[in-house]
Amino acid sequence: MADKICYGCRHFYMEVARLDYIEETPGNDWDMYCSKGQWEFDPYEDDRAKFAACLETAQTCKHWELRKELT
Repeated sequence: MADKICYGCRHFYMEVARLDYIEETPGNDWDMYCSKGQWEFDPYEDDRAKFAACLETAQTCKHWELRKELT
């Protein structure tokens, strides 16, 4: 993997159809995060530039580890 990106890291998580989400209450029905707390992304407040910046954090992150399913 020439360039590191957070998607390829074992600490990257994306949850879709979260179990605690119900349509009657406000909140997200999905979440994306770094389990090492290197970045935060809010799909309702952040834009594409913030999304790219989050994923590019991997370039300098000391916690980055290749996900096993990508090897």
